[in-house]
Formats: sequence, structure tokens, C-alpha cells
Amino acid sequence: MADELDRITDALAEILGPGQDAATLRDLATAIRAATLDPTLWPQRVTAYRQFALAKAKDALPAPLRAIPGAEALVDRAVGGALAEAEQTLSLGLGELGLSLPAIALPRPPALPAGPPALLGLLPPTGASLRFGSGPAQGGGSLDYRRAPNPRLSGSLDLKLSLAQVSALAILEEVAGSVSLFTLLSARFAPGLQLGFGFAISGLGGLIGINRSVDAGALEGQFRSGALTHALFGDDPIRNATSVLATRGAVYPARAGAAVFGPTLQLSWLKVGSATLFNADLGVFMQLPGPSRIDILGSARAALPPVFRLQLDLHGEIDLAGELIGFHAVIVDSHVMGLFRLTGEAIFRWHYGAQAYVVLTIGGFFPGFNPAPARLPAHIQRVGLVLDLPVSLPISLRAEGYLAVTANTFQFGGRLEASIDGGFFGAHGHIHLDALFQFSPFHFVADFAAGFRIEVLGETFHGVTCQGHISGPGPLVIQASITNETPFFLPDISWSDTFVIGESVPRDSSHIASLLDIVGPALQQTQNLRAENGADPSVSLRQVTAAGAPLVSSRGSLVWSQRRVPLNMVIERVENIPLATPQSVSINASVPVGAPPLERFQLGQFYHLSAAEKLNLSGAVEDHPAGVRLDGGEQRAPAPKKHTPGPDDYYKPARAAKVPGLFRFLSILLVEKVDAGTRAATVANLEPQVAVKPEAWQVGAASFTTQSAAQAQARRIGRPAHLAHDLVSAGDL
Repeated sequence: MADELDRITDALAEILGPGQDAATLRDLATAIRAATLDPTLWPQRVTAYRQFALAKAKDALPAPLRAIPGAEALVDRAVGGALAEAEQTLSLGLGELGLSLPAIALPRPPALPAGPPALLGLLPPTGASLRFGSGPAQGGGSLDYRRAPNPRLSGSLDLKLSLAQVSALAILEEVAGSVSLFTLLSARFAPGLQLGFGFAISGLGGLIGINRSVDAGALEGQFRSGALTHALFGDDPIRNATSVLATRGAVYPARAGAAVFGPTLQLSWLKVGSATLFNADLGVFMQLPGPSRIDILGSARAALPPVFRLQLDLHGEIDLAGELIGFHAVIVDSHVMGLFRLTGEAIFRWHYGAQAYVVLTIGGFFPGFNPAPARLPAHIQRVGLVLDLPVSLPISLRAEGYLAVTANTFQFGGRLEASIDGGFFGAHGHIHLDALFQFSPFHFVADFAAGFRIEVLGETFHGVTCQGHISGPGPLVIQASITNETPFFLPDISWSDTFVIGESVPRDSSHIASLLDIVGPALQQTQNLRAENGADPSVSLRQVTAAGAPLVSSRGSLVWSQRRVPLNMVIERVENIPLATPQSVSINASVPVGAPPLERFQLGQFYHLSAAEKLNLSGAVEDHPAGVRLDGGEQRAPAPKKHTPGPDDYYKPARAAKVPGLFRFLSILLVEKVDAGTRAATVANLEPQVAVKPEAWQVGAASFTTQSAAQAQARRIGRPAHLAHDLVSAGDL
């Protein structure tokens, strides 16, 4: 308690400033400390300390606050003991102005009877609010100030101006020596700006963030919970200003040199009585410099009380730095007839970078399917309809489903469950289906199940369960089982069997003898040839060869590339036709050869994959050598790249050259001092300090630049493939 009393006294003494008042306050604190064992003296000395501290707080009120009618009277009430001792924050309503003053309380000593903490004083205001209800403008606002962990001022303003409702929320924060600003403005109109056909603009606004960036992880998390769209497009942002500002501060954190801005728009359509049938909020926000990222946030609401209510939150992103385009939609707070609750989400991702993929899912994936390398949440909510009765009844009903499309698969499925639980009697039934179709090589698999169970007094009276698995083609395999559950401790009756329809196609019955039969004709096709790096301002090219053939100068390169077969990699099939034996093709030339051109290939097109590999690897798309680059006789040295350093660049410091001491001294005097005022600022060393390079794979002693090539080698020799940086030498252990 002594440490707590010293902390409180120091805080109040800092407000009073040096002098006799601070000394008196410390003497009163010493008196409290000496009375910690006396139940009669301790309350009296606490009261004396409090009366002195509050009286001095009244004198220390800023002049503008003392001028407000009623301010001193409220402090007098505090001095007179009108405050509850357990209060930690005192809100004073000064007519239409409100102040929030943190109250300081001291715990009771353990030696005294238990009781609430003792109020010792008040700190300067940390917040203020203003309300006014007369004149052309009605509304109010609030301010909140925090000193830790960083100086931060946040505020809100809400005004009603005739037919418009204007609101603003802002955060002004000091972080790492720079000041960042985040604000969101909005104006709502009634009845709105009519566009025709029942559409109207019912709101306009915008977001401005200076020295602010986007936290993609926080954005995704706040979006899925619904907090982000509520913070951006909520109907009453002022009432929920604290949570709204906290959400926006987490999604758009302070960052020097960055900026976020964008407009917001609200549309409405059709009026049904006093209610609007459809409302949509939309915001497009860019992050600078760049723009490196564009986020599209929206919330669409359709309602016809009491028939239905549907709300769909949408997040679209264009990540130029990450080479990603996608959207994410979530159904929130939706129901039909007040009896059925709607759920579900949909995700689309298109990555157009080196490791390209495209994926669309509405409600999830086939069980066990791994969408990697797509970056998706671990759990995706099924699109569902759930019976949600306002009263408790022994009936439940649930229906859910999903549909997904990837570069090499089409998936769908669903489940229906119903049950009645009447205490001594119960009945449960279900039916579900999961199906996956793979395009290359063509393959499908489906799982199905159905059944019902009747229970009496918690025990199974009768039940039937049927489940099965279908896969194909070549051959078509059907696995099925039926179980009949019997009552009265009788044994269950079960049956299962497997049916095979058709025959497996031998791999060597129809095959390609040699990969040269595929690659050879492609060598003769001029459309596979192109010229690179042949521009020369001193040379004029004239077409003298066959039409369509590329023209290559002596300083350029001739590139031949095809997209049917990856080179320098052992494969087992081409275009769904098996090879007679695993083969690979490589190209050599007698002239100088440069870096080979790369094309994108799917691993599943060139191998016989197991069921697990089909689910996880068949859609992988990677860059592989696909041709040859023939360099010309004369090679021009590449021009140095010009680069302007930006806020995200990191460079090694330039090392000073070792020069004789006298010469160095003269250099400092004559160059650094005389020329410093006129010399332009430059970066001496543009060698990057942080570099990123592709992951390397290793199988045994062999190294590979792509996962597909490593997996192919691993399948051939029966050894695992590892990322090179995951391997540790025994000597390092």
C-alpha cells in the first residue's frame, strides 16, 4: 500500500507543481501511512488528504473550464464527499458539456476491516463530450486523450443538418516521432439523391489515413467477425465510437511514410412502407505509395420484415505487391421468417505470380482436399440453413452444402440432418454427399451416406445406415455397406461389398514411345520462336525471311519455347497418354546458350498419381524450363538500372575508402565542408541488404529449383523431398 500511496501522491504533486502545496500533500500521505493499523485514525486522515487534494484540483482547473457554469459547484460536491469511494472514473455533466476525470483510489490496509477503496483525488480530464439540441444543427461530439503507450487523441462528431446526418470519427496519434491521422467521414441523406428506377444515393463519405497502412491479417480477422464492416458502415458509429475506433486502429495501424484513402458510397433501392428493401455500402481504399494494395469493402442488406433479412459482407483485394486478386463474402445476421438462420461464406483467389493458382469456393472443399498453395482460412463455413426457433422445441433441422472449383478439380457436396427429441422418444435422420471431379487426368470420387435412428428412453429401438464410396473411371469401383440396428439386445445385421465395373487400362496398351515424337514437330513450328533483346538504334531491320519467322540482330537472342512438355524433368505421361517408359528431354546447342525460357505446367498432367497425390498435387502450377535461348555473337552490356530509394528499401552503408591520413583530412575540409551545402543527397551503396530468392528442394544429393521436379525425383527413387533450408548437417548438431 505504501508504494501505491507514493505513486498517487507523486501524480497529484506533479499537477500542483513545486511549492508548499506539494509539501503539504506529502505530509498528509505520511500521516496516512502512520495510521495503517488504527481503524479510527486511518479514515480521518484519508478524508483530510482527499479534501485537500480535491480543493487544490478545483483551483487547478483550467480557466476555460472554470468559466463554465456549474463546474466549480461540481468540484465542491466532490470535496463535500458526494462521490462514491469505489468510483474509478467520474463523469461530470456540465449542462450540455461532459467531462471525464479519472479518480484515484487507495486500497484499504489488510489490518483494517474490509471495505471499498478510499477516493484520494482526481486527475486532469481525459475526455470531453458536447451535446446541443437547438438551432439549425443538432447533435454533438466527444474527445478522448490517452498518454500511454503513445500520445493519442481520438474524437467523434455527429450533426444533423436539415435532411443530412453528418458524422466523423478521427484518431490523431504520435508514433516513433511522427504524427499519424486516421479519419472517416460520412453523410447520410433522407430521402436520398434519386437516380431512377427506385435507386438512390443515401450516403457519401471517405476514409483518410496519413502515416497509416493496412494490416492484412487484422483486416481478414475483423472482416470475418463482422467488426470491420460494422465499424465502416454502422448505422450509429457515434454511439459505438470506442469499439469502432479500436477496430479501425487495429486494421489501419500507424506507419511512417504510408497513406490510405478512398471514398465510400451508400445506395438504397425500393421503399416498402417506411422501410428500404435493399441497402448497400461500398468503399474502395488504396494504400500508397504505389498503390501497392487496393481493398474493396462492402455490406449489402436486403430486408422485408418479418419475411426475411439477408446481409452479405464483401471484401475484395487487389494486392499488387503479392500478385493476388480475390474476394471474400460472408453471410451475417440473416434469417428467413424468423425461423431459419442463414450462414455461409465464399472465397475467390487468383494468384498470377510465379506460383500461379485459381480457386473458387462457396462453402468449403471436398473433405481432405488441400487447396495449397492458395492462402485460405483453415475453416470455411458451409452455406447452411438452420432451424432457429424463438422458443425451445424438441425439433432440429439443418441443411448445408458447398461448391468449389480449382484449376484441375470441380467439387460439390451437401448434408441434411433432422431430429426430434421428445424425452422418452426420439428420431434422427441424415443424408450427405461429397463428390470431386478431377480434369487432368480425368478421375472422380464420391462419398455418400444416409440413415435414420429411432430411440426409446435413450436406447436405439431401430436404425438403418447406408454408406458408400464410388471412384472411377477405369475401372468404376463401388463400395457400399448397410447396417440394420435391431432392438432388445439382438445382434445388428450388416452387409458390405465392392463392385468393379470395367477393366483397368494397361499403361502400355496405348502409349507414346518417345518424347521426341512430341518435341520434334514443335521444333519446326515458327510460332514457337521469338526474338529478344535485339533493339539497336543504329540498325534497321527488314523482313527478308519467311513470313512469321522472327528477326534477330547480332546483339539479340533467339528463343524457342513450347508449352507441351517440361524439359530436364523425368515424366510418365503427356496429355493423359502414358509414356512407354519414364523419359525426359533436354536440349543442347553448339552456340552460346543463355538462361532457358520458363513456362507454367501442372504436375498432375505428367505423372500417375495416387488418390492422395491427386487431391494435393494435381493442381500445382510451377515454372519449368520449356525451351532454349541462343545468344548472338555480340552481347551488349546491360544498362545500369536506375532506382529511386523508397521507404521500404534497405541498403548496406557505404564503406569509407582507406586513404592516407593527410589526404583524408584535406578531403574532409575541402569537400565535405565546402561542397556540402550544394551537393545533392545520394545513396552511396545500392546493394540490397535484404534479398529474397526461390526455395530450393533436395532429394538425396540432387538439388532442384521447383517442388514439382523434386517430387518427380522422389517418386522415382523412393526417397523423400525436403526444402533445402530444412536440412541440417550432422556436424551442426
